[in-house]
Amino acid sequence: MRHLPESDWKKLRPIREKALARLCMRTLMQIHAKSEPVHFEEAHKAYLEVYKLVDESDELVADLFNDWRRSIAIIRLMGWLSHGLVTEEEFCLLSQETQTLMTETVDIKFHP
Repeated sequence: MRHLPESDWKKLRPIREKALARLCMRTLMQIHAKSEPVHFEEAHKAYLEVYKLVDESDELVADLFNDWRRSIAIIRLMGWLSHGLVTEEEFCLLSQETQTLMTETVDIKFHP
């Protein structure tokens, strides 16, 4: 796999921070939806659903954001794009080379 151009590496740092915040916000919104007032009898079920959601989200955060280094930045970017964590405007900041590689290899979903 090709390395990311230096100019894109520098641009990815702020994109990374925003993508992580978006993933966390998405998870928090899902938690809120699952923890809406429930009947007393359903509290344990709701708790287990929230626990599972947090556990899955934690694994996704680790997969997409841990071990941040230039040699695997392209792989991380692919993950962010496939999970809809990058805006189209942010994507357009990257070089044409990187954009082409991403569009050829990833089913891109842009964050609205």
